[in-house]
Amino acid sequence: MRDRAPPFRMAAMKTLAGVYCRTMDKPVSEATKDLFLRCFHWKRPEEEWAWRYEPGPYGLFAVQAFEGESLVSHYGGYPVTFSIEGKDIASSQVCDVMTAPTHRDEGTFDRTYCHYIETVREMGCSFMYGFTAQQAKRHHCRLPVRALRKKIGKSWFPKRLSFNCRLWDRFPESVSSIDERCRGEYPCFIRRKADYLNWRYADSTVRKYFCFTVEAGGDEGFLVFSVEGDTARVVDFLAPLALVEDLPRMIDGILARWFGKCRFVEMWHSAHSPVYPHLARAGFEPVPLQVPLFISLIILRPEVFPGQPAEAWIDRHFYYTMGDSDLF
Repeated sequence: MRDRAPPFRMAAMKTLAGVYCRTMDKPVSEATKDLFLRCFHWKRPEEEWAWRYEPGPYGLFAVQAFEGESLVSHYGGYPVTFSIEGKDIASSQVCDVMTAPTHRDEGTFDRTYCHYIETVREMGCSFMYGFTAQQAKRHHCRLPVRALRKKIGKSWFPKRLSFNCRLWDRFPESVSSIDERCRGEYPCFIRRKADYLNWRYADSTVRKYFCFTVEAGGDEGFLVFSVEGDTARVVDFLAPLALVEDLPRMIDGILARWFGKCRFVEMWHSAHSPVYPHLARAGFEPVPLQVPLFISLIILRPEVFPGQPAEAWIDRHFYYTMGDSDLF
């Protein structure tokens, strides 16, 4: 669903009696946890609360609505920096959104939602977005490791005969140079500097991630894996275009050395991605689902985008991975 927060919603929201909103930079309290339980009927583990609401490199905030002292609505988000045609553009990715069952027919959500939009606008964000794993999974593919190995063995003509691969507990600061180089090669992606990657993966208390760098012929990229059962997941990856031709062979090398017991490899990637032709050639060719990527996309400054309408330009050029869709 896409909308631009019609003005009538803001006008109606202001007349809602007894409910007021606050922008919180430390939004987690016992009341927040209780609201989550009432809305989703599931008690989120304490370590997951701690990880999800640990401020990232760009901060953390939420708009919360109260009736008296009672928390009745919560709309959370993370400031995220995009690279749009090589320029840094501020945005906000939506995370937990919840409204008390007792207040779902009283305009409480509209009030919280519009207050959030105004907060994001005041922060200088050019757009805000949210998408679920189900939305991003439209470009999902799961491949037997044997099929990948067979494909590479029969038809692959590597540009480079060898490459170096290293597993890290935490990404070194030098990984930020990969992000810098890719700014000129990828039209639209979330900035992936070392501090962001370590916050997202190395510091996770929810699941184990394996952080790799790969280097060949002076070009360097990174990959992040997780393992679930007999499946290795390529959660995140970024590399200069000069290196992406050999990306499937590097994935296979990592699987053979570190994840030899895994029978399947899984990843998500957009058919518009610069790496798509090389991944598809190796068998990573998803069948796109006919669903929009974003569950919500609100453009606040359309002039910052090189193509119009801005929504269509982002949908076509946004380079994303499993890690982007599974942030929250």
